[in-house]
Amino acid sequence: AMAAPLLTTADPNATDVRNAYAPISLDHPFGTDNLGRDVLTRVLYGARTSVFVGLAIVVLTAVAGSLIGFLAGYYARLDAPLMRLIDMLSAFPAILLALAIVAVLGPRLINIVIATSIVLTTATARVVRGTVLQCKEMEFVQAARASGAGDGRIIMYHLLPSTLPLLIVQQTLVLALAILIAASLSFLGLGGPVETPTLGRLVAESRNNLQAYPMLSVYPGAAIFLLVLGANLVGDGLRDLLDPRMKR
Repeated sequence: AMAAPLLTTADPNATDVRNAYAPISLDHPFGTDNLGRDVLTRVLYGARTSVFVGLAIVVLTAVAGSLIGFLAGYYARLDAPLMRLIDMLSAFPAILLALAIVAVLGPRLINIVIATSIVLTTATARVVRGTVLQCKEMEFVQAARASGAGDGRIIMYHLLPSTLPLLIVQQTLVLALAILIAASLSFLGLGGPVETPTLGRLVAESRNNLQAYPMLSVYPGAAIFLLVLGANLVGDGLRDLLDPRMKR
């Protein structure tokens, strides 16, 4: 997905109506769609968009979730109000809440990133908070506090390194969920400009011809499946690598 411009030289939006619904060939390995656009190129660029959107969501949720988690876990007086905010956001189904936010902000990719980040921040905040609550009572933190270390130093040099492995694994799961939610919003027509190919939009555009040309939906659907599967496998690998309990 990231190497899409290197793997194909075709324009994902270049139309050739005379060559519509062309079968699989050397020039068009996945065939063409109803406007004669190369399906392989559109799938590659759609996957590229999904990866960029997913990574942006991962960064935003990591920053926001870590901030909320550290504040709630380390400062007892902030725990209750921040966790009630997280509970309120968690009470809504993720896709419905993201849909409502995008409907208010407008159908743009940046708004999909913002909406999905708000929805998925809750899980990251809970993971970070739980780790901080566990670690702040351990001996090495108590020793740092007894030696006169301030809150900022304890968080940066003692709690953050202990939280980082779990945070990295959590964000790989966030990446998978972000790709799914972004594809769902794109399928519903909230995926930004029409000239920007997205996997959800590719599935939506081909659903009317599902019986006659089913592969036009299978290719972007398979790309979504592989991206989500890849993100989950990376998460499992990182968990095995970073969790000392998994090591022999």
